[in-house]
Amino acid sequence: MDGEERSLAAIERDLQRFHVSLGSEFRKAERLIGGRLSRANLATWAAEGVAIAQNSFRSWEAASEYFGATPAVLDKVSFPQFLTWAKWGRTLAQDSPNLAAAYFRAGPGSLDSLAPAQISDWAELGRGLYKGTWKSSALACRFFEQSPRLLRYLPLPALKRYAAFIDALAARSYDMAAECMALAESVLSKIDQQDRDGFLRFAMSLVETSWRDARAAFETGGRVLTRVSKPERVRFLSMAQALARVEQGAALTFFNDCSRALAQMDQDLHKEVLDLADQLMLTAPATVPEFLRNAPRVLKRIRAERLERWFQEGVRILAENPEGGLAYFRMESTRGEEVLEGLASGVELERVRDILRMYCRALAGTGVELSPADDLKAKGIGWAARESPTTEGNTIYLPGVVERYPLKEQNFGWYKVVSTHQVAHLEFGSFEFSFNREAALYPESRRKELAARSGNGQSDAGELARFFDLFDDRRLAADIFTALEDTRIDSMVKREYAGIRESYRRVQQDALAERADVAELPLREALVEYLVRVSLDDGASVGQFSSDMGPVLNAIGQTTSALRAPEARVEDTAEATIRLYELIRAVPNAPQGQDEEMQPSAGASGGGPQPQPVSRRGPFADRQTTAMNAEAGNVVHHRRRNEVHRRFRVSVDGGPQTGERRIGDHHRPGGKATAAQQPLDDEPSFRDEDAAWLAQGRIRDIAVVRQTRVVRVADRDDRYVTCSPPALARSHPR
Repeated sequence: MDGEERSLAAIERDLQRFHVSLGSEFRKAERLIGGRLSRANLATWAAEGVAIAQNSFRSWEAASEYFGATPAVLDKVSFPQFLTWAKWGRTLAQDSPNLAAAYFRAGPGSLDSLAPAQISDWAELGRGLYKGTWKSSALACRFFEQSPRLLRYLPLPALKRYAAFIDALAARSYDMAAECMALAESVLSKIDQQDRDGFLRFAMSLVETSWRDARAAFETGGRVLTRVSKPERVRFLSMAQALARVEQGAALTFFNDCSRALAQMDQDLHKEVLDLADQLMLTAPATVPEFLRNAPRVLKRIRAERLERWFQEGVRILAENPEGGLAYFRMESTRGEEVLEGLASGVELERVRDILRMYCRALAGTGVELSPADDLKAKGIGWAARESPTTEGNTIYLPGVVERYPLKEQNFGWYKVVSTHQVAHLEFGSFEFSFNREAALYPESRRKELAARSGNGQSDAGELARFFDLFDDRRLAADIFTALEDTRIDSMVKREYAGIRESYRRVQQDALAERADVAELPLREALVEYLVRVSLDDGASVGQFSSDMGPVLNAIGQTTSALRAPEARVEDTAEATIRLYELIRAVPNAPQGQDEEMQPSAGASGGGPQPQPVSRRGPFADRQTTAMNAEAGNVVHHRRRNEVHRRFRVSVDGGPQTGERRIGDHHRPGGKATAAQQPLDDEPSFRDEDAAWLAQGRIRDIAVVRQTRVVRVADRDDRYVTCSPPALARSHPR
């Protein structure tokens, strides 16, 4: 055995005197690093271990950690830098073996983020937390243990600020300091890198001025800062730090409440609002939280570009009367209310409710109540959005605030228009529908026939509910009825109340601008949307449909024109609904622009486009249009022909074949037809006149059949209506 081996063996024996496992740790480390160090350096390394173990009774534990960490540390630093690390461990072992052990364990991980020159500073930070007590020892050990993870988020200067925060807080409460250390990793990981130093500065200022608030602010820091736009977070933290030094307790209130206020604004406004707050910080910092807390309320009433004018008036009052200025920014002064009212272009329902209520009662001739649309949502009824007007019983629900136009008068006019529209449903009998009352424009009632065919003639449901129950696609029928009734009501309003016509037309045009583009909707939905647009006096959308839809569009136009007659009643709307429902329901809900082959309905195969609700935007929000799923089976359209959907010409001499079910009855009395079943090469068109006859009630039905073959029956005037062939004599019931 040479001299080096004898020396290492002696060191191993010396180390075993401290603890039997220490010698084995030494040998294990020596085998890993022996080939990387010179004899002199190896001896120096071993001697450092012995020196660490000799410090106190439990120092052998620190020495064991030293030997165990050596290979990993030597992978990251040179041997002279390694000795700096080792000597700092020996110094810490003199203070506390546990502290030295934690330091050595954290070494390899911490050196992934630290430069070798920063080892001393890092060691000093942990040593600074140790005060000679077991509680301080626990904090210092915890600091070293979490250093490898904290250094992922904090560079050394920020780590120094964190250690100072923990040290200062520990001087008030070790328990609170320990809690903040436990939270540190999760909190700091949620805060953007550029904001962490400012957050730690703010936390430190809280310890100095209101230490009991420190833990609450530290715990919520990551969540709070997400409410503030990223470019403004450093400034927000600086304000919070400054307020902490101005008034005890003000900083935490600012931090939580003002961040919530900022979250209620568009983030694009944060810079402007904080610029104004900076001005207050120079002269009256105590008013800053009041200003920021109430800024969202102010911005709900005035446009953002007018905020500074409101603010500067408050600054002027503040200079003359500090208490008055504080009340101004708290929204507690009469002057502040006057300034807001003068700057606001919007109108609040609460301020005009009484005059609108009197107006609506005068129109309706009965008791009418007005409520914010929020109340409707709170009751869990209705489909209305909070900004949309609607009616339930004798209560009209309106948006709480309207700021659609730059002038207050125009916004009040909007309230007046939509209130008139809603109350007109009461005034002109929309809710007085009677299933058995005759229509004025449609002498032949289709309701009774449908009721008999559907078995719903004696229903105990309400009158309108009974009517809608006649339809297989109840929602589609309700959408058509709503649009048609709105057409009738709006025509009545503009005819009876000339003074509101201009405002009415303006609001209708604005509503049109906010509705969905019919060209982007599936075909059936597009037709219902077009019907809604017609009710809003839109004459341009018709050009967005293909020529195949001409007859249906003509029927819509002629039907809505008829309902604008002064004598039209809600029962006429019901009759018109039946006629248009039959046309629109026959149209597949396929995307526009696809091949014009017939598509099976969604219910038949599960494929094909599914009907979706049309966008509901605009003030006339009760114009709901929802195209529902087609009936199961193949739907046959009067304009389609392919190898499956074949059509035949039917001669007019002789009687119909046995079993044939006649659908159309507009041919001349006595006219008879037979199913000659001659192939139809040139498909007869469904002419515009047919649409007119349908709208006038002269055609009783346009069949939509479940079968895959149909025929057309011609009367003596060579007009065509659809019926089922003898072999498949079954039409789809309406």
